[in-house]
Amino acid sequence: GGGGPVDAPVAGAATTRDADGANGPGGSSVDDDAPEVETLGEGIGGVEKISALVEEHTEKVLVGSPTDDSAEKDGETDDDGAEVAVIDAPSVRQILRFAIPAIGVWLCSPILSMIDTSAVGLLSGTAQQAALNPAVSVTDYGGLLVAFMYTATTNLVAAARQTDQNDPNKPLTAWTLKSALGLALLVGVGFGLFLTVFARVMLRALIGNDSLDPFIFTAALRYVRIRSLGMPAAVVIGTAQSACLGMQDLKSPLYVLLAAAVINFLGDAIFVRSASPWIGGAAGAAWATVFSQYAALWMFLRWFKTEPGRTRSRIAERM
Repeated sequence: GGGGPVDAPVAGAATTRDADGANGPGGSSVDDDAPEVETLGEGIGGVEKISALVEEHTEKVLVGSPTDDSAEKDGETDDDGAEVAVIDAPSVRQILRFAIPAIGVWLCSPILSMIDTSAVGLLSGTAQQAALNPAVSVTDYGGLLVAFMYTATTNLVAAARQTDQNDPNKPLTAWTLKSALGLALLVGVGFGLFLTVFARVMLRALIGNDSLDPFIFTAALRYVRIRSLGMPAAVVIGTAQSACLGMQDLKSPLYVLLAAAVINFLGDAIFVRSASPWIGGAAGAAWATVFSQYAALWMFLRWFKTEPGRTRSRIAERM
């Protein structure tokens, strides 16, 4: 009987303390404050952890995320196991092996003009050579108006080649090349007509009124109008060699342009010494250049027609 009265107050005291802890000011300042401080500390630490994770993830996204095509293709991971992109940059040797022959490709037109100037100066005298200076400026610098064809062709063919890397037939590359050559022919015809119509205006802007020196002006005018006949071939040749650059094939255009330079040199030796005003002198140099351009065009078209298998195999080996 003695244990009952003792146990009851203890239970009551416990109940009172629980009630005071829940409702009284003393209980709320001690018992409730400790969990609040602990929770706040956990909250600060959680924010710091989240910030660190966000920064780390941002760095990984900047380098390369798992959704990046190159990361999925390479399958390389960092220390945390996340896939990152690895850029396969070419070496300096690879860049030089591509850049040095490419310089030779784009020197085609200046080389042909230099051959013309040398031949005319040696075989026809200084008056005809003086006519070449403004005439070559019109034809060569005027060609910059169609340079957009060459830049666009290189980019489009390179992109098509990348798309067709798993297809041995290269359908998109072939279609892009065919479309570029067709458009180049139209642009070349238009540019040739432009030179024919505005040759007199452009030459007057360079050397003044034709009455000042009619001989030089007439020789320069003949040169420009004869060279305008070769502009369709010139634009197609530039587009074809740009396509070769997009396919990373530099040997073929170099061979073709070297053959064109030889033909131009032989044509100068034959025509420039002639006494006819429409065949000899500056006009003869223009005819030699036009013939060499159409010969180069024929060689390019023959190469595209007869060497597709070899070209595709070379492209496949490089991929």
